[in-house]
Amino acid sequence: MIAVDGSEASLRAAKYGTSIAKKYGSNLIIVHVILSDTGIFGPSLPTHIAALKEEAEEYLESMKKEAEIENIHVVSQIIASTSIVSGLVDFASKENINLIVIGTKGQSEIKKLLLGSVASGIVTHSHCPVLVIR
Repeated sequence: MIAVDGSEASLRAAKYGTSIAKKYGSNLIIVHVILSDTGIFGPSLPTHIAALKEEAEEYLESMKKEAEIENIHVVSQIIASTSIVSGLVDFASKENINLIVIGTKGQSEIKKLLLGSVASGIVTHSHCPVLVIR
C-alpha cells in the first residue's frame, strides 16, 4: 500500500512503491485520506470535500496509469477519516496490507515535536512494516 497526498514526498514514495511491486510481482493499493473533521468552524463543507476528492482523483489516476504501464495490478482508494494516521492504519489493517510505503519531508526534530508527523504515527501504530521514503 502506498499512502499519498500529492506532495513531492508522496510522489517519490509512489515511484519507490511501484518499483517494489514490480520487482516482487505484487498488487498495489494507492490510498489518499481526506480529512472529514468537525473543527472549530463546524463540519467540512460538502463542496470543500468534493474539491479535495476531485484533486486527489487526478493524481491517483496518474499514479495508477504509471503503475499499469509496468503491468502492475493497481487499485486506488480515497478514504475519509478524522485522522490521516488512523485512517491509513485502520485501512491497512482491514485490508491485511503487508507493507505501507509513505513519504516524509525532512523536518527538523523540533518541528516533529511541535507538529507531529503522519509518517511517525503510521510507523508507531501500524500492524505491518512501514517503509518511509525521503
